[in-house]
Amino acid sequence: MARIKITELPGTGAGLAPGPWWPQAALYRVYDKAGRLLYIGVSRNPRDRWYQHSRKAPWWSQASWIDYCVYRNENVALDAERHAICDEQPLHNKRSSGRDGECSVWCAICARKAVCI
Repeated sequence: MARIKITELPGTGAGLAPGPWWPQAALYRVYDKAGRLLYIGVSRNPRDRWYQHSRKAPWWSQASWIDYCVYRNENVALDAERHAICDEQPLHNKRSSGRDGECSVWCAICARKAVCI
C-alpha cells in the first residue's frame, strides 16, 4: 500500500491536473486529518478520478491523504473495493450498504481476498 498527501498531488488539493497514470486499476482510500475514512474507490486512472472528486465531491475539502493499492486488473480491484466498503464503512460512499445486511451476506459468500501488486 502506498500513501500520498493531498498537497503532494499535481496542482493543489482543490484543483488537480487530469492525466493518465497507469493501465492497471487502483483501489484508493481517502482520509481526513483525524484519520477518518471518507471514501473508498477504484479507478484505472486515479489522478483523473481524484481530479473529478476535487471538483464535485463535497467531502474533498476534508481530504488530507490517500492510501492506494495497484491491482493487476480492474475486476480484482472491484472485488477488493466491495469488501473494503462492507468492512470499513467509509463516511461518503453511496454504495456503503452494510447497514442493511446486504454486504455481510455478499462478503460471507466471497471467500478469496485480493492482494496488491
